[in-house]
Amino acid sequence: NESEQTYNLAVYLIAQLGKKFNEKEEIIMKHTIFTPYRVCPLGAHVDHQLGQVTGFAIDRGVELEFDITEDGTFDLISKNYPGHIMFTLEDELEREMLWGDFLKAAIVALSRKYELRRGIKGVIEGTLPVGGLSSSAAVILTYLNAVCIANDIQITRPEIISNAIWAERNYIGVNVGKLDQSCEVYCRKNGLLFLDTLDDSNEIIPVSSNMKPFEIMIVFGGKERQLAGSAYNTRVDECKAAAYALQAYAGMDYGNYKDTYLRNVPIGVYLQYKDSLPENWRKRAEHFYGERQR
Repeated sequence: NESEQTYNLAVYLIAQLGKKFNEKEEIIMKHTIFTPYRVCPLGAHVDHQLGQVTGFAIDRGVELEFDITEDGTFDLISKNYPGHIMFTLEDELEREMLWGDFLKAAIVALSRKYELRRGIKGVIEGTLPVGGLSSSAAVILTYLNAVCIANDIQITRPEIISNAIWAERNYIGVNVGKLDQSCEVYCRKNGLLFLDTLDDSNEIIPVSSNMKPFEIMIVFGGKERQLAGSAYNTRVDECKAAAYALQAYAGMDYGNYKDTYLRNVPIGVYLQYKDSLPENWRKRAEHFYGERQR
């Protein structure tokens, strides 16, 4: 790993020297994309149950410097992870359980609607350790924007959010909600995003002039975490199972399991039947209703 990291650093430094000393401007990386990380004051594990959430972007995130390749080649290195990602649009984009999977996820998502002809080459960097700040969503959104720029695709904000969600759910394999992607697309400086994930209605609430000065502290516990390797999907399933069981206890029309969410269950039904739920299901439901009340 140390030798691979040394190689990656050497490649990056050579690229930087090329920028500084080469007089041919056309070989300089012409494009830079920055996608912020987000902080979620209210709504963790609520968005995938169609709840109401808040969040704001911070001034740290993912940055990609890139050029466009006309032959559909993708050629990237990361300043955070070892290895060199290189493939073309003609290749079969199989998952390898490596950082390059997020780029492939973005390409596959866009390919469902758009014809892609051009690729990108460049360097990507995340400015904080992985885990807890929606780094996976930030990376996918960064790649989606870059591929759209390379292929002259005009994409709306709701569309890029839906593509990022599809990529993470269907290619990466994490059953995420809408909070992370929405924060990173809609948030504005000195504003708090309020989002209702049931109908996607949202507003930016500005910082009040009457508020006292404040700072945000983010603490890294020393362990990097990725959702695909965590218990995230299990918690999503436990929430849905709780909703399904509560509807059954109450005699509600509970329909298909995949379309079942705690947002569909009134809090009175939860209070009446919560003691009938398995412990973990009850905890998940209690968290949802507690966050909604808060």
